Parts: sequence; structure tokens; C-alpha cells
Amino acid sequence: PVRLFRSPIVLLAALALVAGPAAVVTAQSPSPSAGTAVPFTGRIDFGECAEGTTEIVDGVTRTRGEVCDPQVLEMSDPRLDGDVTVHSDFDVYPDGLTLIRWAFRIENDGGTWQQSPTLTVQYPDGTFSTATIMLTGEGGYEGLTAVAAAPVINDIWILDGLIFEGEVPSHTTDPSPAPQA
Repeated sequence: PVRLFRSPIVLLAALALVAGPAAVVTAQSPSPSAGTAVPFTGRIDFGECAEGTTEIVDGVTRTRGEVCDPQVLEMSDPRLDGDVTVHSDFDVYPDGLTLIRWAFRIENDGGTWQQSPTLTVQYPDGTFSTATIMLTGEGGYEGLTAVAAAPVINDIWILDGLIFEGEVPSHTTDPSPAPQA
């Protein structure tokens, strides 16, 4: 079975710097008001995965429908703590390059956060590209958006981001170049 996010790089010093003291936040974080953003940090362990279906097409191993149950190790904002599920699809090329499309879902008593699917590259040397993730609030978190850098170190996502009211700018569907001045 292919194990996603297995990094051979041992960066204990970097992890210790990012993780800091293992303080648990129990107070409700302030809700962002219009025009403000609330910073957050967190660490989520990749957890165990149920394999999806795998087939080989033109030398590329394609896995679809893998589901993982990560564990929140710590989260500075309790609104982002809770039960996490990750759904992923990935393609492993003959040279070891892997393209991973994945999305978190975090659920707790206050509401739900759904991540927009994100593409991450795992290079043949085992290193990963750094994803920027966007989570949209649902239920009690309706109207909130969380955006974070999410590098992977030793099977742990290290989140560093912001929660804000509203949505991120939408992308343009017009592929034509911008008008020249």
C-alpha cells in the first residue's frame, strides 16, 4: 500500500520550533469582525488510512478514494479542533513523482470546516510541495474562512494561518489576457 505523506526527512529541531510548548487552548477564540483576521497555528498527525481502489494505467499507479482519520495534536483556535477526515486521490509515476489531491473535513460541536481540494506534489526524494489550504465554515462557522500554509513534516501537517469573515477572491473564468494600458 502507498503511504501518503511519509517523509524521510528528520526535522526534529524544526518541528520543535514550530510546535512550541504543548499548551492546550480551552477558551473560545474571538470571532473575527469585518476587516480583521484571527491568526491560528496547529498540528495534525496524518493518522491511519483505508486504501482506495488502485489501478495501473500507462505505468502510472492511480489510487482513488483513500480515506484517512488524522488526529489533531494541537490547535491554537478551538474552532478548528475536532474530528478530522481526509479524502485523497493520488497518482504515482514510474520515477516516483506523486500528485496528491486531498481535502480535510473538521467537525466539532460548533460547526464544520470543509477544505477545498488541494494539489500537493511529493517528489521522488520524498519531499513535498507546501500546500496553501482553504477551509470554508459551515453550521456555526458559516460565513468564516480559514486559510493556512500546510507543509508536511514527518507525517504531520504544520498549519499556520488566519480565520476571517467572508470569502477569498474568486478566480476568473476568462482565460484571455488582461487589457494593455
